This record gives sequence, C-alpha cells and structure tokens, in this order.
Amino acid sequence: MNKFFTLIVMFAFCSQNFAQGGPWVVEKGKTLLSLGYSQKTASQRWAPRSLDTKNTTTGSDDTWGTDSLQTNATLVNGKFHDFRYVYLNFQIGLMKNLELSGNINYLFGYEAITSDPKTGVKLTAPRMELNQGFTDAWLRIKYKLPTKLPMAIEFNSRFPDLYDQPGHTYTRYNYQYTNLEGKKDTTVEASSEWRGLLKRDFALIYHVGSSFLKNGDLFAQGFAGYNWRQGAYADQFLAGATVGYTFRVGKGIEIIPNIYTDLTYGLTNGGKPDISDRFQQGGRSNYYFNNSRYWRAYFNVYAKLTKNIAVATGYGQWLWGQGSVKYSEPFAQVFFGF
Repeated sequence: MNKFFTLIVMFAFCSQNFAQGGPWVVEKGKTLLSLGYSQKTASQRWAPRSLDTKNTTTGSDDTWGTDSLQTNATLVNGKFHDFRYVYLNFQIGLMKNLELSGNINYLFGYEAITSDPKTGVKLTAPRMELNQGFTDAWLRIKYKLPTKLPMAIEFNSRFPDLYDQPGHTYTRYNYQYTNLEGKKDTTVEASSEWRGLLKRDFALIYHVGSSFLKNGDLFAQGFAGYNWRQGAYADQFLAGATVGYTFRVGKGIEIIPNIYTDLTYGLTNGGKPDISDRFQQGGRSNYYFNNSRYWRAYFNVYAKLTKNIAVATGYGQWLWGQGSVKYSEPFAQVFFGF
C-alpha cells in the first residue's frame, strides 16, 4: 500500500479521536493536512434515574440508580444537541520515526433551552441556542518504535486555551449592563467556556498494527492507553481497533472501506469539583458526566484520488454508555500531502 495513503487511512477517523495515526508516522520533512466537517446530534443519553445524596456534600456516599437510555425532556426537531464541527488535522515529520500532530476544532454548537437567558422567563416552546467558536484542541507527539511489527508510543494533550475566559469560575453566560441616559439594559451572550470541557487531559497511548496479504491490502491496528484528567474529571482507560481493506480500481485510485471502534472508560477516581468545573453538579465527586463511559463505532470509506490527495466520508454511532450522550456523527474530509 502506498505509504502516504497508509497514513491517511490511519489518521482521520474523527476530529477528536485519541488514536490518530496508528503505529505509523509521516517521514521526516513531510506534512499531511486534513480539512473536515462532522455533525454530532443526539436526543438521548445514558443516565441514572435516581441519586440519593444522603444530604451530604462529599459525594463519597452517594447512591446512584441504574443507568438507562433516556430521551431528553427538551427536544427541538427531535434533538437537544446539534454540534457541527469544522476541523483542521495536521501531521508533521520532525525527524526519523518522530511526528508532531494535532487538530484544531471550530464548533457551531446548538443546544435546546427552555428559558430566556436574559430574563429567566420560561419559553412557550423550547428553542435551539447557538454558541459558535473554537473548542477543545489536541497536540500529540509520537515515536515509532524500531520493531519489525509496527508499534508506536504517543503522548497527547487536550487543551482549552482557544476558548477559556479569564477568571477561575465557570461562566455559562456573559452579561453586560448599560445605563445610557437613564435607560438601563442588559446584553446577554453565551460564554465561550460552554464550548468544551474546560480542563486539560494528558494521555499515554500504545499503538500496534500491520498489513496482511500479498499487497498489504488488508490492514488492522489497535491501541490502548491511559488518560490523566485535570481537576474533577475521572481518569480514563482508552482502547480501540480498526480493520480495513484496499480495493484498487485502476489509474492509481484506491477505495478503502474500514471499521473503527473505541472504548472510553471512566475510572471513578476524580476529586471533588470546584467552581472552575463546568460539570460540578453541586460539588458531587464522580458526577456521572465527569466519570462517563462509552463505546462507539464508525464505518468509513476512503478514496485515494491522486498521489497526494484523498477524500473520506463515514458515519459513527455511540452504541453503549454510562453517563454519556448517545450521539450519531456523519463526517467528511479531504486530505493533502506534501
């Protein structure tokens, strides 16, 4: 399989995937760019039906009810979340076997609301509120091990610096009060801090993979890792795998369908959240969203058009979860190598 396109196949499963690139890296001095669009929508979430706090504030003695898949009480056109991402992925070969990669995401985030954020008055019907701008971004450094079977070690970090506001307290809305010639008014806008998790992650990932058959048309890869989460977020165990096959259709064009799946599993070791935590839930430790777990799968089709240009499309579905939203996510991408 063409080395450049091998990188494409292993790179672009979704805009916020921990397993970018598998066990391969780009060559020294080479760059791979990807521009993409995806839309995550949801009407349901896996959540506990009850919580007994025993009137304490630590959360250590909370008794959670069994999780179940629940339809959100507030839907607009069948959805309560409609998150549309435009993103740029990049991979740069720094030196032999060493790669710097990352992605920058811009979000058009629609969430169903039931009251006017300015007045607090309940709306006659729920509506979607738009919050757009930069959201969480990732940086990664990966080293391909000098082994016969392709393996790599990756360190990555998620960071909120592109949307974080000054101050320690999480802010859902920004308010500006004016008094011009005795006329008082209030301007309300959605805070940029709503657009991400507002904390940092640091993950260590091990990758392994290989190609099979005479021309390497069949390939498989897997990864496992640990994600240390800042603040109240529980750490996470990460694992995933990809299997795909290359169909050569002539004139250098290749069609590569593949299936990608991954598991993110909260480890229930988060501390008590403070006022900087977007999901503090009254200071409860291990609040279900901070300790969420989910399993998802994507079916993807990639097409190599020229030596340095390719396109891809796919569809993802969250299949199981605890404390997580059940999203569906179609996406499309275009790749450039140079």
